[in-house]
Amino acid sequence: MKVQVCTGKTCREKFSNYILKRLENDKENFKLDHLIIETCACQKKCEEAPIIIIDGKIEVRMTGIKASKLIMERVKWIQKRSWPEVKKEFHREDPEGDLEKIYIGK
Repeated sequence: MKVQVCTGKTCREKFSNYILKRLENDKENFKLDHLIIETCACQKKCEEAPIIIIDGKIEVRMTGIKASKLIMERVKWIQKRSWPEVKKEFHREDPEGDLEKIYIGK
């Protein structure tokens, strides 16, 4: 799973750095080895800041708690399904096949 946290000016002012730190701590504490956490530039959603992007889907008005909850729900959802089900669900968001590399560790 790939998560990007916006570090544009408005998102930073609304504590996106805290969200980033919290997600990094969650990754370490829950041993989410396949979770990729990155920063990203402004996504032009400043009126709905701060934002994160989870596997290509923009989530708005985030807090640290909401971001952690979304990630954990997604992890649990993935763990309950087989790879073909996950691949089918995310195919429309990932035409290049990058998610397959992330989820199965290629």
